[in-house]
Amino acid sequence: MSSKRKNNFFKTLAFRLTLLYTGLFVVSTIIAFACIYMMTSRALIEQVDEDLLGDIEELSLIYVDGNVEALQEEFSQEVESDGEEIVFFRLFDRDGQTLFTTNLDAWGELEDGTSLARRYKIEGRPLFSTITIPNTKHKARTLVAPLTDTLLIQFGESLEESESYLAVFVEIFTEIMLFVIIIAALCGWLMARGALSGVEEVTRTALRISKGEFTQRVPIKLRGYEIERLASAFNYMIDRIQSLLNGIREVTDNIAHDLRSPITSMRGTAETTLMNGSDIDDFRAMAGNTVEECDRLLSMVNAMLDISEAEAGASKMEIEEIDLSKVVRQACEIFQPIAEERELSLDLQAPSACNISGDLKKIQRLISNLLDNALKYTPRGGTISIEVSAHEKERIITIEDNGIGIDENDLPYIFHRFYRCDHSRSQEGSGLGLSLAQAIVTAHAGQLNVFSKSGSGSRFVVTLPERLS
Repeated sequence: MSSKRKNNFFKTLAFRLTLLYTGLFVVSTIIAFACIYMMTSRALIEQVDEDLLGDIEELSLIYVDGNVEALQEEFSQEVESDGEEIVFFRLFDRDGQTLFTTNLDAWGELEDGTSLARRYKIEGRPLFSTITIPNTKHKARTLVAPLTDTLLIQFGESLEESESYLAVFVEIFTEIMLFVIIIAALCGWLMARGALSGVEEVTRTALRISKGEFTQRVPIKLRGYEIERLASAFNYMIDRIQSLLNGIREVTDNIAHDLRSPITSMRGTAETTLMNGSDIDDFRAMAGNTVEECDRLLSMVNAMLDISEAEAGASKMEIEEIDLSKVVRQACEIFQPIAEERELSLDLQAPSACNISGDLKKIQRLISNLLDNALKYTPRGGTISIEVSAHEKERIITIEDNGIGIDENDLPYIFHRFYRCDHSRSQEGSGLGLSLAQAIVTAHAGQLNVFSKSGSGSRFVVTLPERLS
């Protein structure tokens, strides 16, 4: 493995997660061991204390008849059997005067009997303590308790056996711990790799897509809710990008058609005028035609920019309180002369006031585009109905006509840029009106739906929230 691959390996999230899993496991195991160790040590001490109390009960039975010699013989046998460095005995009267003691050379300086008798008298219960034995690594447990009403006995026993048991326990735990750490690291690595397999698959798919394989998608598998969400979001993003790319191709084709006509017209007019123009009026007519075509081109470009800004969320919104009923009435008044010229009737139904928060200019443009579309495709003698209504926290604008309608094959595409149901393009327009209307509605967090059949008219329904969040 090269040094570069090694460095990359140590930087991977899988490696870091493995360290985290292993570290947490080791720390938690050590904490658990510490708790078990302390509980075991305490249990061993308690067991030694019980043994000491039991030994004193046995010694009190030996002394029941005041047989001091038998008691001293028992002391000596215990010391000889276990060893002077393992056990010791001291016998005091109630004032702390020493009556008998075994060899204490191995035990160093012990608390004098007077002090022990005084402490026992104050506390009134057996005195347990842990002491350090000189020149040895082991400690000892001592007990001071009454043997009779007139005698106190101090009994000390080395904790070598208990400490040896704990040492073996620590040694075994350490050996097991080393093995378990290796298993934990391996399990952590497998868990991390398994958890990140979905991310790795997304990465591989993204790399294939970057190389031109645009049909590649991440398979949705049962790899955990988060990974499924990531895969779904990634696939949706790629679908969206592919849709935008297809839209760009479509827009490019339509631009080529829609821009070519006015440019060709301007060039033809200019060329004809230059070749045949004889007076100033011909050149003025050419200039007027050029201005007219330029205005058309500028209008088309501005509409495209407005749509792009609205779809990208970059459009500046000047939010204010709007009376939707008033805006629709004003729009109907503006379009009334055009409707009368085409022998169309506008039927408006709106409440006296219907407030909404939004961008006034954009709402006006939305309504104008929808009314213009209805007027354009409704034959003479037709009717266009406009209704404004309020439902809870929504405001609804319905524009319905009894015109030529929309073919079901065209219906899914009418909000696409430059798409025109009139494929012959005999009608005026650029195919951007409904796209802009849809973009404006989306910018206001609303919905624009259309219901139509060929030859049966169309109904556009705009649903806007009362307040923008």
